[in-house]
Amino acid sequence: MKCLVVYSSRSGNPEQVARADFAYLAVDAELAKLDPALRLACVEGEPRLDAVLPNLKRRVRLVPFMIVAGDHALNDMSVTWKSRLEAAGHVCSCVLHGLGELPAVADYYAEL
Repeated sequence: MKCLVVYSSRSGNPEQVARADFAYLAVDAELAKLDPALRLACVEGEPRLDAVLPNLKRRVRLVPFMIVAGDHALNDMSVTWKSRLEAAGHVCSCVLHGLGELPAVADYYAEL
């Protein structure tokens, strides 16, 4: 199954946004090196969904790349992106749990 890792939202001034875009493009490139099936795309900013679409196979799993999978995961990812991908012929499933639900991530924040 192809996996699309999603980060849904970010904010800040133009300089912060440009740095975030650069970081997410770098994360996408590193994920693709680890496994070409792993891709990262953003609702706002770069890389955009359209940029990674050509790399996806038929089966796609949408996974939020956020500590908390809130409104963006429930609406942008599991409704809007899922509908777009299905209309393009993909079979999609969604993970609606944030990274903060992973024990290692929760433990990291608990120790701060």
